[in-house]
Amino acid sequence: MCPASTSNAGGNNNNNNNNNNSPHVSRHRPAAAAAAGSAVPPSHLFSGKSPTSYASDNEERESLMGNSNSSNPYMYHNGASRKVHANHHPLTGRWTSAWWRNVLAIGMMAAACFMAGEVYGERKAGRTCSNTSTSLRHSGAVQKSPGSSKIENQFVVISQQRSGSRFLTSLLDGHKNIRCGNEELLQWTKDHGGDPDNAANGKDFTGSTVKDYAAETEAIMQRLPLEPTEGSPEGSPTTHVGFKIMYDQGILHFGEELFQNLDDSGIKIIHLVRKNKLLQYVSKDSNNKDKGVDGHNAHPTTEEEAAQLRGVTVDGKVKKVIKFLREKAGETKAATDLLDAHFGPEGYLTIYYEDLDENNQREMDRIFGYLDVQSVKVQSEYTKIHEGKRTSEYFAEEDRDEVEAAIRDSRFAELLEPNLPGYLGW
Repeated sequence: MCPASTSNAGGNNNNNNNNNNSPHVSRHRPAAAAAAGSAVPPSHLFSGKSPTSYASDNEERESLMGNSNSSNPYMYHNGASRKVHANHHPLTGRWTSAWWRNVLAIGMMAAACFMAGEVYGERKAGRTCSNTSTSLRHSGAVQKSPGSSKIENQFVVISQQRSGSRFLTSLLDGHKNIRCGNEELLQWTKDHGGDPDNAANGKDFTGSTVKDYAAETEAIMQRLPLEPTEGSPEGSPTTHVGFKIMYDQGILHFGEELFQNLDDSGIKIIHLVRKNKLLQYVSKDSNNKDKGVDGHNAHPTTEEEAAQLRGVTVDGKVKKVIKFLREKAGETKAATDLLDAHFGPEGYLTIYYEDLDENNQREMDRIFGYLDVQSVKVQSEYTKIHEGKRTSEYFAEEDRDEVEAAIRDSRFAELLEPNLPGYLGW
């Protein structure tokens, strides 16, 4: 609580000589504290009496400046009855540091109470501070459980890198009532031993538990709605919050135990799958090769940025290509099996990137229905990368025949079939 203003009932002592033979002790503290020299505001601050009236001659000043042998913190002048506060300097009319420390402490407490009230008011109204140049999309009231700022409608998008997940999260975040983050667990994964190059190596997250993972997930869910973003009308209430989690960010490592935790927390699951793993390979390898090049953007928002990635020639080593296809197909199957085992095929929502790319509003309407939020038209700022070229054209000409033959001889031959969604033609 903020400290209340304190009046000095003993302020009239300055004009009262009835207590001439008794040392002054504050009514607001015990005598022992007074003897120890604890500072209290002198009564003249409340009575309006001038500080210099407490000592009017040189003898008194010498006594008060330390030339007296008296150890009494409340000193007398000329043996008279009038009291002089030890923290008052009669020559300067100022008050020494002990008293000022108390004044400063009270001031700081009052300021803290004022700031706390302001913050409480902001939170109660569902607002957060931001730069005035940023349009706050989530400055309205949020859906709360009693006594909590938690947004009850939570979801996660589970997927793989280079599967269109950034495209999907941008569409979700474009909804006026949805706040959707991206790979919010990426740094946590790295900090806790996760291996971003192999989701199922069995050696990641050493020493971490599902409880740790769940705590971080909950912290993210509470943080995201408070972050200023642009794009939706100011004052739009955030009723749904979520973010994306890659397979290699704990999904396959914690498996069933993690899904049980998400289920217990009421978090809905959107599983984004890219069917064409060959184009996923092209997307990943071209992005890796283009890193460090001027103008590189892994998620282009302009045609120029997309054309730069589209112009990269990817690695055509057959073993590397086939290994990638096996690993990514295996991870997708493992995640699907875990989801089916826990939730059942109808207990979560599967979205295929190829369908989202073909008709994103149709697929977004499915998602909005699943999340139980109003269906609205949304759009993304991101530009499609791989279009206008046949798949083989991403490989060096001398590698094309060997890559095609290796794929046709594998279980991934369907990736070259012309009826496959997202197929650009070999």
